Amino acid sequence: MIRGAALRHGRAEIAGKILGVIFLLFVCGELASRLYLYKTFGLWGFQKQSIEKHFYPNLNKNYSFDNSRVNLLILGGSVMYEDTLRGSWNEKPFARTFCGEPSLWDVMELNVLNLSSTGYTSLDSRYQLEAVIQGGHSFDAVFIYHGINDTRTNNTTEEVFDAQYRHIEFYDDYAFIKNQSTYTQLSLPFVLQWVGHQQRTADKQYLPKEFFWGLLQGNPEPFLQEGADIKSEKTFLANYTAMIDLAIANDIIPIISTYAFYQAPNYSRAAFEQGELDYADSVFVTELYGFPDNVVQGIDRHNTVIRSLANQYEGNVIFFDFADSLNQSSNTFNDICHLTNQGCNQLIAEMKKILSQRFSYE
Repeated sequence: MIRGAALRHGRAEIAGKILGVIFLLFVCGELASRLYLYKTFGLWGFQKQSIEKHFYPNLNKNYSFDNSRVNLLILGGSVMYEDTLRGSWNEKPFARTFCGEPSLWDVMELNVLNLSSTGYTSLDSRYQLEAVIQGGHSFDAVFIYHGINDTRTNNTTEEVFDAQYRHIEFYDDYAFIKNQSTYTQLSLPFVLQWVGHQQRTADKQYLPKEFFWGLLQGNPEPFLQEGADIKSEKTFLANYTAMIDLAIANDIIPIISTYAFYQAPNYSRAAFEQGELDYADSVFVTELYGFPDNVVQGIDRHNTVIRSLANQYEGNVIFFDFADSLNQSSNTFNDICHLTNQGCNQLIAEMKKILSQRFSYE
């Protein structure tokens, strides 16, 4: 019996040491994982919402519902960008103020949260709308304005194209984050899965998302031919439908508009860069999004989707056909889609008219 007890004690001691080693390895792994997260995302530990904000930094903006004003959420791409964008193109410096610039929306009756940014597609806006509502925020209305950036996603084969745009690395990574559980407090399991995801996709041929350089520098020429097949149409419809449904379910009035664009007569990249076309400015070439004819076809198809949704949701959405009402000339357009001050003022005037009528202010 003594020998058996000694044997059991020895086994228990060995098991204890093994468990101690396992625990120590786990602690070291957890610490290493937290360091990895800090280096990669600037976070000390796994926090799903904070990692999502790493992908969408506009979600960090301060916002609170104001009962005394109309609370408006704006979702769009660079046309609705709220800051002045500074840079250079072909050694030509530029500084342009976009239609989301806060002073243009400086109306006492409005409380605006603008989550628009350069290069954003309808999927980015869908993700952000889901995030702010899950975060407990509320709005009276949401204005959604998209049309051109989704056309960039078409520049790949039908086999490679993914309905969630996961043929673009940014969306593939974000979809992985979005599918993670929010309940775990441990970093190690997430980091192991994240590293595995990165390794699995290391050799994947992604379509570049970078707004300025993607199609001009990083995408193989044959892929651009694929942009004639407007594969984004179904995804665009799904994203808009999801946003409209989500807004209505949360007592938010969806405001949708067709996307205004203008392909100047006799367009060519060379003529554009020489300032020879009927544009007020010449900075962003249409080729940033794909071959010009394909881009125009894509916007037209997306606008058809928006018009059909306006009919489908008649009475539940507010719709205005901005593409049809905006005069196409250098008075209103700087390039294929970015607007002059006159163009922006017309868009904002239409929005203010809609909001004042719906919410009874002058």
